[in-house]
Amino acid sequence: VQKLPDEPQAKEAAQYLDEYYSKNREARDDHVEAADSDDLLNTDLKRGKQYYDEMLAKNKEGLLASPASSKADKAWTAAVKAGERALSEIDKVGKKKKDAGTQELLASYRKVVNDQIIECYTNMASALTNRSSFQQAMKSVNKALAIDPKNSSAVSMRARVEEASSRSGRGWW
Repeated sequence: VQKLPDEPQAKEAAQYLDEYYSKNREARDDHVEAADSDDLLNTDLKRGKQYYDEMLAKNKEGLLASPASSKADKAWTAAVKAGERALSEIDKVGKKKKDAGTQELLASYRKVVNDQIIECYTNMASALTNRSSFQQAMKSVNKALAIDPKNSSAVSMRARVEEASSRSGRGWW
C-alpha cells in the first residue's frame, strides 16, 4: 500500500484492510451482544471495547506505514499496549461477575483480543525480518508464542525469521 499508493492494487489492499478490521469489530460485538440483557456487563466492557478498537486502528496504522519506518513499530507497540489494557478490563469484569455464562463470554472475548495481539507481534516480526533485524524479530515472535504456543501464524513466522536469518549468514541469536 505504501510502496505504490497510486496503483489499483494498493487501493484494493487498503479496501481489504478496511473490510478485515470491520469484520474484527463485528466479531467482537457479536461476543458482547450475547450478554445484552445484562446492562452492567456492557457498561463494564465499554472501556475494553474502546481499547480493542484502538488496538485494531493501531495495527492497521502499522500495516499502512512504511515497513522500514519506526512509525510502523510504534503503531504495533501501541496496539499491543491497547490490547493488554483491553485484557485488563476483561479481567476486572471477570472478578466482579463469576457466573458461568459471563465467564464463557469473557473467555471468548479474551481469545479475540489475544489473537489480535499475536497478529500485531507477527506483523512487527515480519517488518523487522525485512529490515534484517532478526534478533528483534525473534523477540517479537516469541512474545506471540508466549500467548499461544500453537498459533499457526506465529509458528510459521518463527520459521520465516529463522530461514531469513540463516540465509543472511548472520543468524538471529
